[in-house]
Amino acid sequence: MTQILNNTVMMPEFKPVFIGGKEGYNVYRIPALIKAQNNDLLAVCEGRKSMADAAENNFVLKRSRDNGRTWDPLEVILSDGRNSLNNPCITVVEPSGKIILIYQVYPFPEKEFSVKPGLDGEKIMRCFMISSSDHGKTWTKPRDITNSTKRTTATTTASGPGDRKSTRLNSSHGKLS
Repeated sequence: MTQILNNTVMMPEFKPVFIGGKEGYNVYRIPALIKAQNNDLLAVCEGRKSMADAAENNFVLKRSRDNGRTWDPLEVILSDGRNSLNNPCITVVEPSGKIILIYQVYPFPEKEFSVKPGLDGEKIMRCFMISSSDHGKTWTKPRDITNSTKRTTATTTASGPGDRKSTRLNSSHGKLS
């Protein structure tokens, strides 16, 4: 956001958060950014070995405690061996502050156009969710949500990229809105 201070236009300062070839990954893709309830900024994205969508991707996180002026070192928050983690979509649930991250897994060596339709099997793209109740410091084990997020005739889905400032849990039906 541009600010005017003493009749001088102050332009925002831009700082790269993820830089390809640094901190263990050749490529960073599909970034998402949220502000946790403790005011930390959490930047999440795919850490990739190459530009390919299915490059044995992991999910990585960087945290800023000073509104983006500085960033903590990169940490891997989720890895699945040679399988590829894709399309992180992250949100904060109010009023609890719980953070939810939804994503897809492509089984190695499958790619987006080689997976099969359906909900079960070896060559199936699956959907998962992890969450954090401590502002992204620790994360739950992945929970398979494929049956509730993917049509049986679909080969793939894409939850992201994306982020939401906040989401509320509708107590009348137990769904996020």
